[in-house]
Amino acid sequence: MFIIYLNIIWDFLSFFLIINRLPNFHSNLWREKSNINNYAANNLMAYLIFFWGFLRLYGVINDLKDLIIFSYIFEGILFLYETLITKKIKYNEGLVISLLCFIIVFYLFSI
Repeated sequence: MFIIYLNIIWDFLSFFLIINRLPNFHSNLWREKSNINNYAANNLMAYLIFFWGFLRLYGVINDLKDLIIFSYIFEGILFLYETLITKKIKYNEGLVISLLCFIIVFYLFSI
């Protein structure tokens, strides 16, 4: 579960960085420069990341492993969609994030 705790911290840190327009990993995932500088797109991404972090934190606090698993499945599918279908997220980065989400899901199913 240590990886989940680290990811929760990462999610809240990423939210803070994006909202405050500080350099961050997530804003650089956009394929087009116009999206990187898009206030609305970045804020929506920040809120989504905050939501995932909150779901995971709530799941840890209340021992709701299914909720944590759902959050990773949702994130993995969303990044796959934005990478492969809409092509808004950089290809390699989007696939790596999706793959990591699904690896975490399989890990959570095994414990």
